Parts: sequence; C-alpha cells; structure tokens
Amino acid sequence: MTGERIAAQDSGRDSRPGERPLVSIVIPCYKQAHLLGDAIESALAQTYPNVEIVVVDDGSPDDPGAVVARYPSVRFVRQPNRGAAAARNAGIRASRGEYIVFLDGDDVLLPHALDTGVEELIARPACAFVHGVCERRKLDGTLLKARPIVEGEVDLYLELLRGNCVRGLHSVVFRRTAIEAVGGFDEARRQAQDWGLYLKIARRFPTYGHGRLVSVYRRHGDNVNGRRHAEKMLRHSMEVLYAQRKYIRGSRAHEAAYQEGVRFVQRLFGEPLVVRMSGHVRAGHFGAALRDATVLLHYYPRGLFARAAAKLRGVVRRRPAPA
Repeated sequence: MTGERIAAQDSGRDSRPGERPLVSIVIPCYKQAHLLGDAIESALAQTYPNVEIVVVDDGSPDDPGAVVARYPSVRFVRQPNRGAAAARNAGIRASRGEYIVFLDGDDVLLPHALDTGVEELIARPACAFVHGVCERRKLDGTLLKARPIVEGEVDLYLELLRGNCVRGLHSVVFRRTAIEAVGGFDEARRQAQDWGLYLKIARRFPTYGHGRLVSVYRRHGDNVNGRRHAEKMLRHSMEVLYAQRKYIRGSRAHEAAYQEGVRFVQRLFGEPLVVRMSGHVRAGHFGAALRDATVLLHYYPRGLFARAAAKLRGVVRRRPAPA
C-alpha cells in the first residue's frame, strides 16, 4: 500500500551553507506546567547543534508562560483550548525547521535523540520519518513494562493497521514535507491523533525504525487506558481505523491486519467500557449506563451483547426451579 517517495531534498529553510538542518521541537502544553521545565531542558540539552523550541499553550488553566519565561530562546504560542492535535498543528505553523519532533509537556528527550534521528533521516532520503524507542516510567522513576517495537524498513502501514506500534510520538523525527503532504494532525480527534498521522504518512511513504532508545514517556495521574477514558479512546481509535477502509479494499493482507486492529482496540478500550457500564447499572446511574451502551453498540456491539447474555444467564441460574 506504500510506494510514494518523499522528496529526497528538503527545503533547506533556515539552514546556512554548511550548517546541519534545523530541527523544530514542538511542545504542546495543557495542565502540565509543573513538568514543562523538564521537557524544555531536555530539548535544550540535545547534542544536536541546530534546534529551535516552540511551546504551545493550549488554553491551559495553569501558567506555562511563566515557565517558558525562564528560557529566553524558547518561542511561546498561545491559543484557546482546542486539543493536542490543534496545538501541534499550531506549533508546526510557528516553526521553521526542516525536521520536526513533537514532545509532550510532561515527557523528556534523551540528549542524543535528535542526533540519532537526523543521522538516520539523512542516510535514508526516501523516508518520511524515522522512529525509535520510548522508555515508559512513572514520575517516581519506576520503569514500566516495555512494549514490542517495529524495526527496519518494514511495511509500517500494515503493522499500524494492527495497532499503534510506534512507541511514543516523541521518538519520531519527521520531515516537514511529509507532514505537510498529508495535512498534519486531524483536529477532529481528541485521542489517537498520533496513530492517525502515522497511518496517513506510512500509507504513502517509506519509514524506518532504528530501534534506539531516544525518549522517556512519564506516566502520571489516570492511566488513559483505564475506565475513565475508555469511551473516548474506543471512539477515536475506531474512527482512526475506519478512515483506512477505503484504502485497503482488495488487499487481503491489509484487510486481515485491519480486522486484527479492530479486535485489538475493542479488547483494549471496549472491555473497560463494558465494565464501567456495568458499574453504572449496579449504582443505579442509568443515564450514564445508557451513554456507555450507545458507544458500545456503535463500536463494540459484540462486547455489549456478550455482557447482556452473561447477565441473562445469571438471572436464569438464580431463578428458582418450578415446584
């Protein structure tokens, strides 16, 4: 399904003769001001010499501007709260680099991240982006379980149909030309925007996974895979997959990968939503239960019907036998 080639020569914008290409690090921030300084300092600590940093305040109720003010070289952009996708797109528009890295305000880059990514992109002029490995830790430093990664010049579009196998948006170095070619992030998606962007790019252009550790994802607060966010994650992830149906018709391998991806998303986010809906029913919160059931009916009907069937079997078992 891939095959188009991104231009081998980048624009050379804002790079002087003999100077390495400019890399823009775009940092969207919403309710992360207390961690933003760590993200900025990790960007400033890069061994790569030609970097600009753009922080986008996505209408955050805390004060990212006060943090950014401590770093005179960092550009600051404000917008009303429109979500991470819109904030990243705003950062793209405000930036000048040939290559772009997206770093969330609560995560950090390792010092060699840009050197590694740019080196790999220069070595592979046909690739639209290169991706590495993201380490997952809690804020107290506890290392979380590693997830499988995809390395080499594989059919990444096929692998992405099975699930989001690019481990951490901040592990990716993009060519600006590739992002612009697909129209950037989908601002209608409040979740799974990174997965949607990878799919749009990998469907059209080659990519490469170098397999080296380049960033740290710091988990804090609620796990987005938990029940609290299950409805949003199920809905947006399924919509990201549904958008690929028109591109995979007639390819047995890609259709099979798509079905595998649907089952994966339904298990990952649909099952917690089934549990949440059941809890609402037990608590007598029937309006909330109905809202969850409506989402399940649209995106995971099998899970909803399986739960209803299990409930019915339980009722039958408890019914007293006739005299």
